[in-house]
Amino acid sequence: MFNSRYRSCIGELLFAATALIGTSFCMAVDQSPPEKEMAAYLLVYFKDNDHSLHMALSADGYSFTDINEGKPVIAGETIALQKGIRDPHIMRGPDNLFYMCMTDLHISARRAGFRKTEWERPRDEYGWGNNRALLLMKSADLIDWEHANVEIDKLFPEFGDLGCAWAPQTIWDAEKGLPMVYFSLRIKDGPTRLYYAYANKEFTTLVTAPKLLFRYPGDLMCIDADITKIGEKFHMFYVPHDGTPGIKQAVSDQIHSGYVYDPAWVDSEEVKCEAPNIWKRIGEDKWVLMYDIYGLRPPNFGFRETSDFKTFTDLGRFNEGKMKAANFESPKHGTVIPLTKKEAGLLARHWDFEMKFDGTGGDAVHHLTSEVPWTASGTNSADAKGLVSFVRMPSSAAEFCRVRDVTLPHPVSGLTISAGDTQVMLSWVHSTFATSYNIKSAVNDGGPYQLATNLAENMVIFSGLTNDTTYYYVVSALNEIGESADSQQVDATPSANAMLIPPLVYAVENTGAAFPDPPLPAFNEHPVVPPLTDPYNWSEPSGRSTRFSDWSRRRSEIMAEIEHYEIGMRPAVSMDDISASFSGNTLTVVVTNPVNGKTLTLTIGYREDGALLDKISVSDYMFPPTDAGQEAENFCP
Repeated sequence: MFNSRYRSCIGELLFAATALIGTSFCMAVDQSPPEKEMAAYLLVYFKDNDHSLHMALSADGYSFTDINEGKPVIAGETIALQKGIRDPHIMRGPDNLFYMCMTDLHISARRAGFRKTEWERPRDEYGWGNNRALLLMKSADLIDWEHANVEIDKLFPEFGDLGCAWAPQTIWDAEKGLPMVYFSLRIKDGPTRLYYAYANKEFTTLVTAPKLLFRYPGDLMCIDADITKIGEKFHMFYVPHDGTPGIKQAVSDQIHSGYVYDPAWVDSEEVKCEAPNIWKRIGEDKWVLMYDIYGLRPPNFGFRETSDFKTFTDLGRFNEGKMKAANFESPKHGTVIPLTKKEAGLLARHWDFEMKFDGTGGDAVHHLTSEVPWTASGTNSADAKGLVSFVRMPSSAAEFCRVRDVTLPHPVSGLTISAGDTQVMLSWVHSTFATSYNIKSAVNDGGPYQLATNLAENMVIFSGLTNDTTYYYVVSALNEIGESADSQQVDATPSANAMLIPPLVYAVENTGAAFPDPPLPAFNEHPVVPPLTDPYNWSEPSGRSTRFSDWSRRRSEIMAEIEHYEIGMRPAVSMDDISASFSGNTLTVVVTNPVNGKTLTLTIGYREDGALLDKISVSDYMFPPTDAGQEAENFCP
């Protein structure tokens, strides 16, 4: 029988052993909740137009709703060295904490004003989108995050010529008791390959230098790995640039080596895809492969489902099949993980996003079944400033509601009309908050008006009209809570000799400024640089679009190409920076660059009868040379 002194010694030895083992001893036990406690799905993604983190929740794994109405939950400029993030990946660790990593990269930072050059370093030496840092983040509740910026080239001098570090993801290595971070890495402008490194337990830095994870046959470029342990095997989905980029799978018995090449394509798309992510349906022997179809305009996610990882059933794209995106569009590079009822509820409440459960732990609800206008008095009104969303839980008659900030669309402005032979054409400026428009017509000045059509575009042509008859039109804007007041009336009279005159495309310049720059290869990467681009062809060759609604983005792409390859970036100039004077028969216009103080002076001569003289002179050209070293004045008249 042990005496007290002996028991005391044993206790001290156990305490010392535990202290030596430290955190590794605690991490040996998986503290994450079992699958039966999971009740919802979390999707993290980013958007090209804001380079920020977004989150969406789902009750059933089929319909996802953004928790912040499509707005970022973390702005990229607040955490990233390049003021923008891409490619977020989230994982739950065995310590039941959430680990998230992202690419530290802003592909349109020059246009956004975050840097003066297109990329951090010369493109001809370091390639497209060159960056050197990753972001590591950690949270206990998905709300408060600690983050660390990891500059790989500074951490590991042997990678000083790093050309890019993209699309990091994390998997827990149970044998090492550490998170393994794997990502796409390129040396200078060489081929991009898949590498891995280990992070510390605090998830604040990398503690091992990157090592090669997988090499594609022929040493072709491959990116965007996603590794998941299924049974005793590690399944890695990745993207080879072997023809049209898409998704392939490799399997190994080991977490960071031994992946066997399989030539079969897994995705079902004919256009470019990347960013695969595999996730399990709660309580089912089904796995969903999600990927980013970046060859589409606008981009979308594609989905396939499997139980054996050999045959994959196509589920279509968001809002084109079973999978739904309720209040967001154009998602990029996402990850889905399961959450418990408590975790999903806390996250939803923090963002004022209603999410209810029916008591079984697996039936969260956020689907709208009916919507009515709301005011402070609770009555329907044209002045409504919010929307009450009634939600019925599928397993009971209970309902709850939530008020979302919505406002009536602004009245339509800039309505113009042109007459042709038995035709009239109307166009107008897009109205803020509008989702569609009512076009109303009359044959009498001032009405009464009748609804002619409803459409989402801001231009329409009416044909089959009677020549020499005057037609009157007004337009109103609509959204989910109501209709704006009518616009000012316009009228036109079709005639056999009249010709439709296309309107100015937009009332303001560069409405597509929020879109990122398209890929802009270096000059030596172009076998042919044509003098004019097809205005309907997307810059990243994925097809043509002749839809008027796409012209805003296409116009922005053409402008970016002209500035990049020809005239250089145009400085932003306000009306205060423009002056004009008229003396004799000469008009002089002076434009001042607010950045460098240089001026552009245009002298335009007129004859006494008002006709324009042949000579137009331009001097003191204000734009600096482009990155390619061309002198901008070579492109002046």
